[in-house]
Amino acid sequence: MSNRNSILAAGLILVFSFSPLLGQDAQVPRSVLQQAASDFQAGRVSEAEQALRAALKQAPRDPAGLGLLGVVLDAQNQFEEAEKAYQQALALAPRSPALLNNLGNHYMAQGKTDQARAAYLKVVAIDPRHANANLQLAQLSVAVKQGAAALKYLNQLAAEEQASPPVAILRARALKLTGQGAAAAKVLAEVEKNAGNDPRIAFPIGLAFAEGQRFDDAEKALPAHWMRTPPISISCITWGLRRSTPATGSALRTCIELRFGSGPMMPIAFSTWRASTRITATRTKRLCR
Repeated sequence: MSNRNSILAAGLILVFSFSPLLGQDAQVPRSVLQQAASDFQAGRVSEAEQALRAALKQAPRDPAGLGLLGVVLDAQNQFEEAEKAYQQALALAPRSPALLNNLGNHYMAQGKTDQARAAYLKVVAIDPRHANANLQLAQLSVAVKQGAAALKYLNQLAAEEQASPPVAILRARALKLTGQGAAAAKVLAEVEKNAGNDPRIAFPIGLAFAEGQRFDDAEKALPAHWMRTPPISISCITWGLRRSTPATGSALRTCIELRFGSGPMMPIAFSTWRASTRITATRTKRLCR
């Protein structure tokens, strides 16, 4: 399953939680929902869609079934149909954090960050400690250089979530934006010390260093990873490192994510980076092939 599909799948089980509230309306059997979710997560997307559409013919007002169908359609880039499914579901369960969160993911998958932010804000208004909504809001805030807002959302995460390396790295980026460079460096040093040779951590650390214009530290963090990842070119990374400035967003981040495919930061990276007048999307795609 792609990174984007993993994000879309994050709230699948939660979407079932409001089914008992539906009163006398016919419901998609829970077993069907669970099997569809299992099929989706196993990559059997068409099977999941077929099962849900068949079940919804018998229970067209089940928000759980409609919401899950929206997630499955998003995974197939059928965004218009997915939008209809989400809106139908939300008309029936307007205060469902799971549905609103998946609607936010739906907009993020399309790079519609303003609509995504609006959806995630509704989630945290209902559930202030919602993990994905707070994390996405923090990432969106960092992307537009709103460090204080990002820290607010990160502080709403549970303690164990705040301690994870990706969240700690995001915190360092937010601290840097608020002028707390020493605190940001301390966080990154701690993450780097505990990361060992884990390439999943080395890359985000390198990106964070690059965004802070600490290019030497970034280059120290990255080589061990790129040597184990032949598809990404050193020229692409070096080009991105030396041109990643606050004015351009993160050319390096865009380079790397173009090479590795869509991820939760792709829409943010593109929207931030494309605002720059110095670098074009076409040029970066050409250099990163």
